Amino acid sequence: MLGKGIYNINNMLNNQNTNRMDIIGFGALNLDRLCIVERIAREGEHIAIQDIRESPGGSAANTIVGLARLGFSTGFIGAIGNDNEGKILLGDFKNSGVDTGGISILNGRTGIIIGFIDAHGERT
Repeated sequence: MLGKGIYNINNMLNNQNTNRMDIIGFGALNLDRLCIVERIAREGEHIAIQDIRESPGGSAANTIVGLARLGFSTGFIGAIGNDNEGKILLGDFKNSGVDTGGISILNGRTGIIIGFIDAHGERT
């Protein structure tokens, strides 16, 4: 897996279009699965999930998407799995105008973060 990632990094950095980019980010690509609850459960307690929302995640990835939406020329280096979650993340990058040439699609699963948000916006 590492070999393919390094190959993609070299291709992206040596690509003439990449040389025109303002910013290239790299890091984790995750899908955030956020469970909406009335309040955060205490140890041993069960709280009903009211809703589940999904959004692209990863600090560097979200920053690059934001910069692309502001008009900067951006690209990203990272890896996703060949699953539905990976397709969602790749689609978000493409829809935002981020160059995806440095993203490796690997056999396996894309990272998923499961979090909880209460009625006051507090997260865990």
